[in-house]
Amino acid sequence: MNYLLDRLWHHAQSFPDKDIYVHLDRNATPVRNISFKKLYERACVIAQHLSGFIQSDQRVILLYDNAFEFMPVFLGCLQCGSIPSAVQIPNGSSKINRIHQLVEQENIRAIILPDTLLEKGWFKNSMQAIEGLNNRLLTIPSNLECLELPDYPEPDSYVGSRIIYGQLSSGTTGKSKWINITSDNVKANIEAIGLSICQRPEWNHLSWLPHYHDLGLVAGLLQSICHGNTTWLINPLDFIGRPVVWPEAMSMYGIHFSHAPNFALDLCVRRISEDQRSNKLNLSSLISIMVCAEPIRASTLEKFYDLFRPYGLGPTPFVTCFGMAECTLAATMQPQLTKYKVVSHPALDKQFVSCGIPIEGIHICIKPVDGQPEGVGEVVIHGPSVSPEYADQGLYTGDLGFVKDGELYICGRIKELFIVNGIKYLLHEIEEVVETLPFVYDRGALAAAFEGELGESLVLFVELKRDALQNDMRPEQKGRIIRLLNREFGITPAEIRFYPPACLPKSSSGKKSRIPFSLLASRTNVKELI
Repeated sequence: MNYLLDRLWHHAQSFPDKDIYVHLDRNATPVRNISFKKLYERACVIAQHLSGFIQSDQRVILLYDNAFEFMPVFLGCLQCGSIPSAVQIPNGSSKINRIHQLVEQENIRAIILPDTLLEKGWFKNSMQAIEGLNNRLLTIPSNLECLELPDYPEPDSYVGSRIIYGQLSSGTTGKSKWINITSDNVKANIEAIGLSICQRPEWNHLSWLPHYHDLGLVAGLLQSICHGNTTWLINPLDFIGRPVVWPEAMSMYGIHFSHAPNFALDLCVRRISEDQRSNKLNLSSLISIMVCAEPIRASTLEKFYDLFRPYGLGPTPFVTCFGMAECTLAATMQPQLTKYKVVSHPALDKQFVSCGIPIEGIHICIKPVDGQPEGVGEVVIHGPSVSPEYADQGLYTGDLGFVKDGELYICGRIKELFIVNGIKYLLHEIEEVVETLPFVYDRGALAAAFEGELGESLVLFVELKRDALQNDMRPEQKGRIIRLLNREFGITPAEIRFYPPACLPKSSSGKKSRIPFSLLASRTNVKELI
């Protein structure tokens, strides 16, 4: 029926006992594992369980807190013909309301979850509080994996144009959108990624990315299904809480390929101490780290390389990329084992990291944007990886970029333009400057443009480090921000609001949410410092 089941079946026949996924704890110790054959069998059992409740082509969302438990259910949905999408388990009323909106807007037939989650009182009470959610809950019994079928059927021949799953956009603009992904989309993107990194079936992969994000799903989980690799899985919160588990696992299990956004590399540089980097650490097996999902900074790549070079990290470990969920995942990639390029655009007076060349089948064009220098414009993607709803006209990404010597460079977002007296500024550049101040929390500045009667005004939302939360420090902190922005850009923010750490809204992938200023200013779940 689809490419993923076809490849899983093939590998289950070729090497049935080979592990496809191994789940590690926060100390990189194996907790559980599953083979190709067992994964296919478990998916068939789950499909039989679901078939009595869900019809073919009906949309469902999956609430699972880890990739290891999620994958059999995801594949079971594919086997029974439904169209699944992974959603982060809600931990507050706003996120539950977001699921409710998704259910209503996207005609979701069921919310599939483990029975152990429904047994948790806080979750059950939260779901029951919103009309229309509780009656859509469909649990997968925890003992279902012990059941067996008399026969595990070979999947039907796949139909390339068929929609097989939905990928939710990460919510950068504050509202998730369902993106249809076809069997052909998956096949084209995963095969092209494999070509770019010279993928081999004996490689060991390592992923700590969330399964509900396109990078975690496609690069972290689907690669193994299609290429026959073993992937070692770490829970995202275990990596965030103890970043050294990532290089430790690379060393212990001879990892060849992994992936991460820029912030994760930076987190390792800041949080992994010399004491944690033991002499036993050996990264010589690592061939590539796929770096994408947010702006890539040359300084971060350099610091990460310098930190781990003494432990065997090769001279060209980074595969810099650009992609979007609407393009399944990757659109451009730096060829494996080549040095990423850093260039300056003559009209922008800033350095940018190359995101590589278009992957197989992808064509990139730059659409001119008013007010941007010649050659800089909106990045538009064409090709077989692009979701069918964007295939005809091309995927207009909203990202500003330029092409030099065949390589793509991303230099901002169209929607992040802020205009004062006819002069255009990029909000993310303002944020990056503010975040250099010592009292600002990591990636803790969010700039917003407020449209008033006299034009646009700049408002800053700033998270403070815990040791900088004292009220008597507030005037000096505001003064330093104003002086810095005056010096760097010649602008003065109309308003600066301070918050404790980790309060400002972010998308599921960790990106800052570009929700409208009016909504951000009125959020009741964000505690502002008075």
